[in-house]
Amino acid sequence: MKVRAQNVLAYGAFFAGAVLVGGCILAGDFSRYQKAQLTSIDPADEKKLRASFYEYAKQLETSGNPRDLAVSAFLQVSNHPDRELGTAFAPSAGNIALLKKALTHGQDDATLAWLEALDCGWMTDACDKDAGLARLLKLQPENAAVDFFQFNEAHWAGNTEAAWKALANGGNKKYFSLPIDAIGTMYFESLQNWRSPITMNPGFVFGENAKNIDPLTQDEYRKIEAFGYSIALAIPALQHYSEYCKPAPADPGKLLACQKFTTLFATGNTRLSRGLDTNIALSVFTQSPEKEKWQALRTQYQWQFQQYSKLLALDYSIERKYLQQWPGMTEQARLELLLRDNGIALIPPADWSLPEQK
Repeated sequence: MKVRAQNVLAYGAFFAGAVLVGGCILAGDFSRYQKAQLTSIDPADEKKLRASFYEYAKQLETSGNPRDLAVSAFLQVSNHPDRELGTAFAPSAGNIALLKKALTHGQDDATLAWLEALDCGWMTDACDKDAGLARLLKLQPENAAVDFFQFNEAHWAGNTEAAWKALANGGNKKYFSLPIDAIGTMYFESLQNWRSPITMNPGFVFGENAKNIDPLTQDEYRKIEAFGYSIALAIPALQHYSEYCKPAPADPGKLLACQKFTTLFATGNTRLSRGLDTNIALSVFTQSPEKEKWQALRTQYQWQFQQYSKLLALDYSIERKYLQQWPGMTEQARLELLLRDNGIALIPPADWSLPEQK
């Protein structure tokens, strides 16, 4: 799979492993999401892996757990024995019906509501995206990420007034949490009884410079697959937020909306959101007394990311022991723990400056 280097670094070894080993899950075409293709696994091993997932998915189909049913539907489509790797997904009527059943029986499950709000990836016929967002407003009324998705939908519909309203509403919420961990957790839990039929080379999964070449554990296989699904489904479009708030809008009401939303976005559960957010903050708080605070946060983010990238460049497998904490620990918390364990301060030296300022 072709992945931009900065995206791989943004998620580290865990992400790299997910997009490689999880490629057999992600391969194909799906609305608004990246096309992926697995090319590095031996064809015979790839065939065994897909067959194993398909067989396991059929077992999950008999579960009474709506989450298991949803995972089963996705696994069956992406690993159907008659589909060639790299070709578009072709959900059957049975696959669609199974996912609809999961959503119907999981009306009070926020993760399933997120799945529907995300248009169900490559099974859009099973979903009512608007209904999913409406449920999320009830199930997670204080999560500004719901408003962020409403913002994107309004933008795509050409309704700038509704887009600004969504940003303003989001800025008044209590927290910002994208569903990447929730969806990954759902898959990971449903895969608890699945065992990989193949043995992967740790150097292939984590990178040729991996120093920890211990065989992958079954939990690592499951986590990489689960995270692969969440990467494919749960990362929203972020560029429109930049378009609305950078440069800072001249209208006082819109500027306030950007400032409040940016402040909440900075508490998000992904490094991608924090990196983007601290960058936008420098724009919307330029004329504010808070400018220096945001400049310091931006510098801290860049410092941590740079030190983290240097560690990965030396040994991509350095994150393996921290993967044991996923999904119970957020990306930012894992990054900070990794830096501390390697004797790196979380706050940069006083004379350190952002790379782009040198």
